[in-house]
Amino acid sequence: MKTFITLFVSIANLYCFAQNTITATLDNQNTYSINPMIYGYNQDHSTPNSYENWGSRRLGGNRMSVFNWENGASNSGKDVATFTNDNRIPSLVGTTWNARNDAGEAYRKFHQDNLDAGLESIITVPIMGWAAADKDGPNSTTPPSLRWLYVQPKKTGSFSLTPDLTDDTVFVDESINWLVNEFGNASTSTGVKYISLDNEPGLWNNTHPHSFPNTISLSDYVNKVIETAKAIKAVDPYVKLIAGEFTGIRIIQFNDASDWSSETSGYPDFPSYFLDKLEQASIDAGINLIDYISFHYYPQHKVDSDNNFSSSGVVIRNSNSSENYIRRERMDLARSLWDENYVEPSWLTSSKLNNEPHKILKRIQNAIDTYSPGVGIMIGEWDFGHDMDISHGISTVDALGVFAQYQVQIANRWNTSSGNSGNYTEQAYKLLRNYDGSFSTYGDICIPTTFSNKNKASVWASKSSTDQKIHLLILNKDLTKINNYEIKLGEENYSIESIWGFNESSSITEITGTTSHVSADSLYISTPNLSAYHIVLSPDNVTGTHLNYVPEIKLTRLNSNHYILSQAVNWELFDIKGSLIVKNFGKIIDLNSMNPGIYFIKCPNMSWKIVK
Repeated sequence: MKTFITLFVSIANLYCFAQNTITATLDNQNTYSINPMIYGYNQDHSTPNSYENWGSRRLGGNRMSVFNWENGASNSGKDVATFTNDNRIPSLVGTTWNARNDAGEAYRKFHQDNLDAGLESIITVPIMGWAAADKDGPNSTTPPSLRWLYVQPKKTGSFSLTPDLTDDTVFVDESINWLVNEFGNASTSTGVKYISLDNEPGLWNNTHPHSFPNTISLSDYVNKVIETAKAIKAVDPYVKLIAGEFTGIRIIQFNDASDWSSETSGYPDFPSYFLDKLEQASIDAGINLIDYISFHYYPQHKVDSDNNFSSSGVVIRNSNSSENYIRRERMDLARSLWDENYVEPSWLTSSKLNNEPHKILKRIQNAIDTYSPGVGIMIGEWDFGHDMDISHGISTVDALGVFAQYQVQIANRWNTSSGNSGNYTEQAYKLLRNYDGSFSTYGDICIPTTFSNKNKASVWASKSSTDQKIHLLILNKDLTKINNYEIKLGEENYSIESIWGFNESSSITEITGTTSHVSADSLYISTPNLSAYHIVLSPDNVTGTHLNYVPEIKLTRLNSNHYILSQAVNWELFDIKGSLIVKNFGKIIDLNSMNPGIYFIKCPNMSWKIVK
């Protein structure tokens, strides 16, 4: 993509302003925090200290259902035709060859890398019942066999940091004890704070047909969750536990379970049943067993060229086409999460949901409010496909705006593309997390929005708690036309500080020369077709009306090689002997070329000691 953007000026279109206007309103009375963990990724699908400025990283996927923490072995399941027992997990997290078989080493390397980069770790532990015993290649045996070990939630004897490799069992609580010994418990700054209980249980007999050949039973699954949660929290009562990681329709209906009808009678949907059972168990145990319910979002939209559902149509997420009807549908993929009037064109809508809107997040939140108040929502995996197309970039920004507004607490993208360079995933995340190249971010307080023409546009909003700046995400989903926005801010005395964006022919850059302006409490702006904008609005007392306003300068560690100042200033870097190493103007302090040691950062009226 080009590294610059053509200035967009739309004078002529003002004559038809009314018919092309997207109206939006910000609700400043009902704000809430945005959890930075929604800006997350999975496994080795990026690097912890990349310029997307990630907030969390999940070690999950099918192999974690049969992962053996004692020696790093796992089984590929159906992902590899030979159902291989091998070293895949230590390899993908980057353990050294000599340490690949060490107890806990895959967990340790994964978490340490995240600590160094300032990310929160989410580690998946198995509860399905079996773990790979070795790394000796193809394994089509059905347990019990020498190629598999039992997985039990609780060890009756004393824990060991060097577990017995000659017994026939892997203990989940012993692995948690190992993590606590290595990093401290979850209440410490270095402890692992999030543990997820297995992966996609509804697909166990499909992804792991040898180790789990039978149809899942809900009562058995719920019992596994409860007993494992008790065992883990007995070791680390501060850790946050995640249950579910459900995929497909199972987050609403789990009717392929053997006891679906008998178990869920009287409940409106599966989350209601699941959360009620866990809440009852928590009351009995005297502790909150589960802190988050998680699902995976891989939309099933399947349409013909007129964007109507067709059994012989194209599954949008799987298509690498840039045809207009594919683009149009891809940019609607996030609407199934929240839009109460959007009817998804997929087989799920007619066969499972009586042609009703999916509104997945609202269904789950209703179940939480009714049966287990306080549980958070996580989306453990999600992706919209074809990351080299502009429609992917726009739909990804849209999803991140949805996560923030509908109070998703954790979300981790699973890269279903091939890791193409120059992809729109990078542009989408950077638009929120590093829009100016200096790690400036979308606000940390959500301002809920309502807006018109949802098939043509989205408008999401936030505010920064440190400087009160308003951040707007404005998406033009129209294939050919300009959108003209009239956005009621609900607050006066704001002015446009900067506008950043990308479109089909440009990567993120600052956009100047537009006809945008603020009048009273409303913003007016025009954007080109197929574009994503991030608009930063400053309160007047920060942008210059009161020139004596000098905000406190703060220094934040991003990772082992990068620090960021809260504002762009002149700064100097000295070594421990007081010799000047470098001086610069800006926010980012890059230590990549520096040797390990003690340094001092100085800027007007402030100084800090840092250690590399």
